[in-house]
Amino acid sequence: EENKKRTTKEMEYELLDTGIFEGDRYYDITLEYAKGGPDEIWIRATVVNRGPEEKTVHLLPTLWFRNTWAWGYGIHKPILEGEKSWIKTEHTDLDSYYLHFDTPAETLFTENETDLKDAFHRYLIQKDKMAVNTHPRGTKAAVHYVVTLKPGESKTVVLCLKLDQNVQL
Repeated sequence: EENKKRTTKEMEYELLDTGIFEGDRYYDITLEYAKGGPDEIWIRATVVNRGPEEKTVHLLPTLWFRNTWAWGYGIHKPILEGEKSWIKTEHTDLDSYYLHFDTPAETLFTENETDLKDAFHRYLIQKDKMAVNTHPRGTKAAVHYVVTLKPGESKTVVLCLKLDQNVQL
């Protein structure tokens, strides 16, 4: 809306112009991806507290199947199933992969349906415990890490998506 008010001679309204970073009260989150082999992807997520006080942040690395079953592209709905340190993918047209991770606070599962895409937000922010599945199964999953960081402190989480059920993180 702000950019609509500006002329072509004025600078574009940027994120910094909003004041969101005033007082340096934000987190940096860096995601790095690396191939460990033809069927292996490593993910490193690092969060840094740039603010002046200790704060808690929720990291939610997410895995999901694109909702094509609702569009009539195939009759089989894929599934994600979880254990304490991995989530398995099951799809009739694809190999089964495993997302491996360090033990989080919890793993969350829901269905990737149009009206349920915000289930994790409803669960965490609005405290709606019914927004996620009670069993570790669904078409969308998040690995929920709760991290408290002092000013300048960082935390790194490592995940690996691969065909093999066994991995050393």
